[in-house]
Amino acid sequence: MKVDARLFWSYFILGSALFICTIALSSCYKTATDDGEAKRGRFTGAGAWSVNGITVGQALAVVEDARGKSNKPPVITTAPVYIWPDGVTVAVDKNNQVQSVYGNTLNIGAASVVSGSISSAQTQQLLGDGKEKVFRSPKGGGVISTGYVVSGKTLSYERDGAFFVFNFNKSDQLTGVLSQPHDPNKKP
Repeated sequence: MKVDARLFWSYFILGSALFICTIALSSCYKTATDDGEAKRGRFTGAGAWSVNGITVGQALAVVEDARGKSNKPPVITTAPVYIWPDGVTVAVDKNNQVQSVYGNTLNIGAASVVSGSISSAQTQQLLGDGKEKVFRSPKGGGVISTGYVVSGKTLSYERDGAFFVFNFNKSDQLTGVLSQPHDPNKKP
């Protein structure tokens, strides 16, 4: 599958903008602890990975049958982007096939496996080791920086022909999951 460069960059910019928004809004989340979550082991169920039940390559009509129509008209960048009230965002190609999806839950088969304010450590406990990227920002104020603080992180996985990127805020709580098509020329 050959991906048009303009289409690729529009999805990349969309994904980056959504990630920045989740980091900026991360202070809105309340820290919750659940000992049951911390004690869960590796997820052993089978099935395809999806974000809020939506997979890359799925027809928009199938998504709308399952979720209902988006309550907003599509945002047009280089491709239409549909947004549902719960924040699930889907970008489609010219054939109305899902090219990227951003939501708050990873489903494996019919099971909701990663959702809520789960931490990156709990996510890795459930899914195995992912590729981790930590984002830092300067500590202190003004011109002089006194070090760095963690402002967020991502965990990346490649499954079922797509990349899945889990975004975590500075408190290490899940803020969203992005799924995009696998591009063998690009690292997750």
